[in-house]
Amino acid sequence: MSGVLAGLVVLAMVAFVLKPLLADPHGYGRHDWDQMESHRYLVKKTILRFHEFPFWNPYACGGHPAWAGLESDSVVVAPWLPAYLLLSLPVALRVEIVVSAVWGAAGAWLLASRFTRSYAACAFVAVVFAVNGRWTLQLAAGHAWHLVYAWMPWALFFFDRAMGGQPALGPPRMRSAIHAGVCLAMMVYLGGIYPLPQTALVPEGARLMTLSGALNVGLFIIAAIAALVVFVDRRAVAGFELRMRGANARFAGYGGVRLARQAVRVMFASGAIAGLVGVPSLIQPCSTAISRQSGHTSTSSAPSSGA
Repeated sequence: MSGVLAGLVVLAMVAFVLKPLLADPHGYGRHDWDQMESHRYLVKKTILRFHEFPFWNPYACGGHPAWAGLESDSVVVAPWLPAYLLLSLPVALRVEIVVSAVWGAAGAWLLASRFTRSYAACAFVAVVFAVNGRWTLQLAAGHAWHLVYAWMPWALFFFDRAMGGQPALGPPRMRSAIHAGVCLAMMVYLGGIYPLPQTALVPEGARLMTLSGALNVGLFIIAAIAALVVFVDRRAVAGFELRMRGANARFAGYGGVRLARQAVRVMFASGAIAGLVGVPSLIQPCSTAISRQSGHTSTSSAPSSGA
């Protein structure tokens, strides 16, 4: 009974914080909300009007690959995509915000329950995490990426279960590691430009060896990928077909190149290459990463206290 009461208190606090937002269900917001809304409206328009996957945004910057932008197609694989397809844009925005707040509170509750049996403590953690002052300020400014923090406690909860961090709560569970990976993937797809790197912390023992300064052995990985790309482009059939399309797309299609399938493959390959090239910079030694963020070049083994 006390657990149910604590849960109701959490929901009441979430409702109290969101009450001003829900009072006017037709407002569009200000500051950066116009940008966030344009990304979401592009998905809705492309699917409903053109019946296509929103790979491309022809309306901004002369056209650019929306699916390749971290904040662009942030609702394509989101649980609230049906709301954007069925409801008006302002109402769908509120559905996304409300669901994210409740989802974050639930995840924070579960994570706290790994360390305490007090329902009051779990409720306190859930409220402070899900609808704190920073959360409301970021949302008021239109920083929709802040909603992705709702997945952070879920990722940490499943990670702790996978590692068996609390022996009293059961042995390590490999399935939970998969669930943690799903949460991290959702943070990518939902545009978690800041929440993702602040959640996916790599243990020091798994980081790449430093060569000099900020350079690590990942430099060789990047060089190998670059060589592979050049080889495929110059020597492989796929590279020839891609260059043929660049020279004359109509001729390439007439010659047997499946343009739609090729476009999908190239987009996924581009994303994979970008990830492989970017990962080495994330898994360098902690001291190097901290020094770079602080504006210094020191690579001492002790982490900076001001990180």
